[in-house]
Amino acid sequence: MEELLTQVQQTFKNNLIKNRKIAALQQKIAEGAATYIDSEQYAYEVGKALADAYGKHFKDMLVDGKIPEDIARQILPPTLRSDYDYVTSATEQIQNNLNKKAGISLNAIVPGYDLDRQEGLIKYLIENGYITIEKSFLDSITEFSQHISDQSVKDNADFHSKVGFQPVIVRKLVGGACEFCKKRAGTWNYAELTDNEVFRRHANCRCTVEYIPSKGNKKRVW
Repeated sequence: MEELLTQVQQTFKNNLIKNRKIAALQQKIAEGAATYIDSEQYAYEVGKALADAYGKHFKDMLVDGKIPEDIARQILPPTLRSDYDYVTSATEQIQNNLNKKAGISLNAIVPGYDLDRQEGLIKYLIENGYITIEKSFLDSITEFSQHISDQSVKDNADFHSKVGFQPVIVRKLVGGACEFCKKRAGTWNYAELTDNEVFRRHANCRCTVEYIPSKGNKKRVW
């Protein structure tokens, strides 16, 4: 079973190395020129690289048409955690650079790892015939990765709001937007949001969710 994990990890790593979009985004992040639009694109590409690795190997692991639970629990947690590490490394650098440009002397908040999402993915995988759910499962892996970027937007905006800034969240439509996304697109004052709807995604959603810190948006708190 350890060999199966190694195969998936190596394919994931190779997919990342061969991806020119990832290389270009990493360069932009290193230069301090990236925003959360780039973060979403980076998260999407990393998630797709992992999904493609699963897609390549999972069919060879089927028993009676399903992925056995012991294999799923051996492979998903460490590889999803690797995805998380790649994306949060990028979001942390991006947020720190945005803070610096805005003259805000705060460190970036790194979102926590979502164990509930991990468990949901494992259960979805093991409880259904793999061929039947393959596309929706692999799409959900990409969405898992994008959610990390979105959570970084939310957590940093929340932190800035609590220390006296007035964060503004911008969600933009990308491609042929559906009604779900159209309802959530726009410019939103974070403090006025009553739920997390602006941060929600569906499978294959490429909308961007962005927060650009501004020192000028400071409010008085006492």
